[in-house]
Amino acid sequence: MTVQITGRHQLEDLEKMLQATLRPVTPNPRFVRQLRQRLAEPGIPTIRYPDPKWSHYILLAAAGLLSSTFLILTGSRLVIAVLGAIGLLHYSRQQNEQKQLEPSRRTA
Repeated sequence: MTVQITGRHQLEDLEKMLQATLRPVTPNPRFVRQLRQRLAEPGIPTIRYPDPKWSHYILLAAAGLLSSTFLILTGSRLVIAVLGAIGLLHYSRQQNEQKQLEPSRRTA
């Protein structure tokens, strides 16, 4: 909204309207003191983080424990599967060697 003011009378009307609409606000003294201190003392800007809650640490520890357990179980299943495949290959080779030896025994 733009207001065009051409005469003194309109400016006075605008001031009256603003005085009726806007009410003065008293700021919190603690806020004013902190702001004054921050503006007067130029320093390194800092970021204030909220205090961490213990529940966050407990949740993080539980997630770590669960994921490490899952990783160990998956790794052990992988080792068992690989050893089973190696055993199956070894058994298959033995069977093939026995089948190759049997015809030569029959002819002799």
